Amino acid sequence: MTSAPCAAHDDAPWMLPTTPGPGRGRHLVPRAWVRRSSPSLELSGTWSFRLHPVAAPEGVDDAGRSIEPTFDTEDATLGAWSTIELPAHWVLTGQGKRGLPWYTNVQFPFPLDPPFVPDENPTADHVRTFVLPDGWGLGEEGGLDVLRLDGVESFASVWVNGTWVGTTQGSRLPSELDVTGLLRAGSNEIAIRVSQWSPGSYAEDQDQWWLPGIFREVTLHHRPAGRIDDVYARPDYDPATGTGRLEVEVSGPAAAFPAEVVLPELGVSTTLTGPGLAVLEAGAVEPWSAEIPRLYELDVRATGETVRLRTGFRRIEVVDGQVRVNGQRLILAGVNRHEVGASRGRVFNEEWSRADLALMKAHNVNAIRTSHYAPHPRLLDLADEIGLWVMDECDLETHGFEAVGWQGNPADEPAWREALLDRARRMVERDKNHPSIIFWSLGNESGTGRNLAAMSQWIHERDHQRLVHYEADFAGQYTDVHSRMYPTLEEVAAVVERDPASPAGTGPVALSGIPASRLSPGQAAHVRTLPYVMCEYLHAMGTGPGGAEGYTKQVEPNPRHLGGFVWEWRDHALIDPRPEASGALRYGGDFGEDVHDGNFVCDGLVTADSVPSAGTRAWAASVAPVVATALADDPGAVELRNRFHSRTTQGLALAYQVLAEDSGQAVVTGQVKAPELAAGESTVLRVEGLGEAIERLRREEPQAVVHVQAAVLDPVVAGIPATSPRQVDPVTGAVLLPQIGQSTEDGLRVMNLRETSLAPLVPATTRLSVSEPGARRVSGAVELGQARLDSLGRLVELGGVEIVGPEVCAWRAPTDNDDGHGPVEYWDVAPTPQNMGGGSATGGAWGTPSSADRWREARLHLLRERSCGIEIDDDAVTVRSRAGAPSRQWRLDVTTRFTAERGGLRMRTTIEPSGPLPSVLPRLGIRLGLPAGLEKATWSGTGPAPSYADMDLAARHGVFQGQIEDLWEMQVRPQEGGTHPGLRSLWLTGQDEAGPLRLMVLTHGAPAFSLSAWHLDNLTAANHVEELNKDEHLWLHLDGLHHGIGTRSCGPDTRPQFAATARTVVLDAWIGVQRG
Repeated sequence: MTSAPCAAHDDAPWMLPTTPGPGRGRHLVPRAWVRRSSPSLELSGTWSFRLHPVAAPEGVDDAGRSIEPTFDTEDATLGAWSTIELPAHWVLTGQGKRGLPWYTNVQFPFPLDPPFVPDENPTADHVRTFVLPDGWGLGEEGGLDVLRLDGVESFASVWVNGTWVGTTQGSRLPSELDVTGLLRAGSNEIAIRVSQWSPGSYAEDQDQWWLPGIFREVTLHHRPAGRIDDVYARPDYDPATGTGRLEVEVSGPAAAFPAEVVLPELGVSTTLTGPGLAVLEAGAVEPWSAEIPRLYELDVRATGETVRLRTGFRRIEVVDGQVRVNGQRLILAGVNRHEVGASRGRVFNEEWSRADLALMKAHNVNAIRTSHYAPHPRLLDLADEIGLWVMDECDLETHGFEAVGWQGNPADEPAWREALLDRARRMVERDKNHPSIIFWSLGNESGTGRNLAAMSQWIHERDHQRLVHYEADFAGQYTDVHSRMYPTLEEVAAVVERDPASPAGTGPVALSGIPASRLSPGQAAHVRTLPYVMCEYLHAMGTGPGGAEGYTKQVEPNPRHLGGFVWEWRDHALIDPRPEASGALRYGGDFGEDVHDGNFVCDGLVTADSVPSAGTRAWAASVAPVVATALADDPGAVELRNRFHSRTTQGLALAYQVLAEDSGQAVVTGQVKAPELAAGESTVLRVEGLGEAIERLRREEPQAVVHVQAAVLDPVVAGIPATSPRQVDPVTGAVLLPQIGQSTEDGLRVMNLRETSLAPLVPATTRLSVSEPGARRVSGAVELGQARLDSLGRLVELGGVEIVGPEVCAWRAPTDNDDGHGPVEYWDVAPTPQNMGGGSATGGAWGTPSSADRWREARLHLLRERSCGIEIDDDAVTVRSRAGAPSRQWRLDVTTRFTAERGGLRMRTTIEPSGPLPSVLPRLGIRLGLPAGLEKATWSGTGPAPSYADMDLAARHGVFQGQIEDLWEMQVRPQEGGTHPGLRSLWLTGQDEAGPLRLMVLTHGAPAFSLSAWHLDNLTAANHVEELNKDEHLWLHLDGLHHGIGTRSCGPDTRPQFAATARTVVLDAWIGVQRG
């Protein structure tokens, strides 16, 4: 791609450049983030602020030369001045009057004309006056004054006391400018002009909000003549001897030396007489890992200052394609983490970030990929301290060039070489001392090319310890791991498992039509020798993700499989800054963007409010580092497996719950100390009291399924508070174990809980129904015991309470995965090893019809029902109807038999589908409109959270209780999110205009159920939570079929075994009403 000639803006160095490249001016070489004893001044706080529509509002003089800006805050010629609190994105301040956020995923929000950007380019001036603190060292001979900008999006030009000092590009990377000689005693002024768009924007197309501003700190540092310029600590740990070695590369002027390099805790030191390498033989040390994040202070004591950092001893190596740390295999249970908060965007808050990482640890996350840029440096300090493996990713993504066949892609254009190398250097030099970082990642979705290879070469030369990652290097030409995004299970198996049909490993490694499928046989054989990582998988958009267990089961048996990083950790929804929005959460398009990608920015395991979902817990269960499983063939025995990398099971507890399904018996509980197992060990133990409890319940309830729930409780990693709904004892009402990631009443985190179900000892006897005679017509209606039906046989009242239905239903409010247009779908062709799990995918093309598209085409959401007759005999009413959709020939034949039983009403509904229905349905069942005043639910079935066929690993059987509003997991875009399979009984309490009310539902066949305060039409149509309106009824759905979730919003479709394939269903339920 070549750009048409345009007028250059390079006549003045302070101007927005029209060429790619590193920043201009008085830049210092990148260095590590460390703590220093020398003076510094953080300039966060109130700055003067002025916004312009263009990058150079001053224009040109009579000779056509650009006019250099002045920043007189008393002069309003170019616009009025106001104030802003930095760090900040200006579009999230000013109540929407300073512009608004803009979201795109792949597409650029400006013409693809690199490196030029539009003239319409929001640009803001930021001005701050300050006084240097006492003892600054102003004017010190040999001293250095440094201005550091940790993050500015996307271009900054900087003046100090009226003198221009430099420009920056690379929004999420630091820049340091030499301002020596420009500071003075008394008042000083700094001015920073920031433009939203720059040539660098072409390298920052990272599926996130475009948020301009100075969003990280601006800091002044005085570095004395006897300073340390940089420190590079390279620790090593020998797992065979348990000893550590530390190489410390120290640079600085001659005046800094001699300098002492010290590990105070270990009493080890050496002295350097000049710049060079210090080697410390540390002796016996405790190694660093994500599970035992042991850190040691390192001091470098120069003549003019002391530099401090924390280091951890660990060794990274690849042995036979397997990544090992400290001699042990590494498995990543990771997430992709954008740096984003709902109120302040990418502005860093340490307390909030610490809580964010703690929430990850509570849900068994052990690794983060810093997608798709280096995070705030303190975040990496926290990862070192809390314990997380880190893939540190460079601030680089050029995804929008894919739409033009990667023409002009910066990853391969020579003109961009130095700009991209500069980004790699700034990331590595800043972050090189963090023991948590195991991988450097070159960036994301930028095609491939010579500049990426050059970045990798430079990183390998600078850092011989860590591995280099980049997903689109499919052939492994310049990186160290084979990486994939959103592979099918069959694609994973093709790479990590041995194929007897291809012993040389030269067969295809990917689904036909995607770039990884184009490898030569030799390249395919090579990548099968490399470690394998899923850098993105299980797209967690909306309700979901489904199918986690399929992926996580493939990791342990395959030695080269590293695991992966779920996309992604957190929804990016932002709080609307406009007062009239009343704090509502927003996604793409909500701010009036003319080009955007909707709610694709809301794809996290936790919401923007930090609430984990049922999908989060299902994934957490699948990756849990310690698993306890009750053995079905040996009641009372539990297999305990320690899947930690390095931590033992010391201090863990095993808890059990034993219950007989639908029996009314109390739950038997117990807790014992876990035996100590080293990492990687497993054992089978007999748990005191467990066998006896199982035997007793099976003896007393021989017709019942007995469920044995074994949980691992952790006192080390904190859990989050338990939330409604909760599992309760049906006899005492006492709360039982909370959900995975939550804390028990004793403060122990539920690391994992697995359920083993034991079949009944004898077949269950059929419950006899005793019908009450008396069905009769009254004034055109039908009375049947406590029930009243209208003339067409539709229920309108039970026990004096209005109840509507049953209405047949084959529609659910589409999830984001239902609406997904990913190329891998399984409606017509099942996944097989032969088709690499592609199903009917062709050529990897996006835009194929989604499941919801097909359901809409069939008009399942427009279902209409007509009566086909009503039959009344002495003790029953049989109602027949047929449902269909406008201009469609498929039909649902519905037969409901009503009988009055036990003071209530039994409904047995049979739904028979026929005709050209979609092969997969969203659901098939009935719904009932109940009184809206019902508020609390207690049910026997599965819970506590919603679950689906491919998202049920964290679900368990039991009795559960909670507020009805808590039974639905609401997404920022409303959708299906409240289904609980396996219902046995349901008790609802509340009140209506007549007083307290209790409604009971008993089922045969254990259907799925959900309770929704909103009508399905409203739930389907709403784009935001605030568009939901509580209906006049509470809607109870009972489903004989309910479709799985999948990950087709960006990954593969719901697997066929979890699909709701159209077939006849029977719903059998008894309903009763009580007053008082």
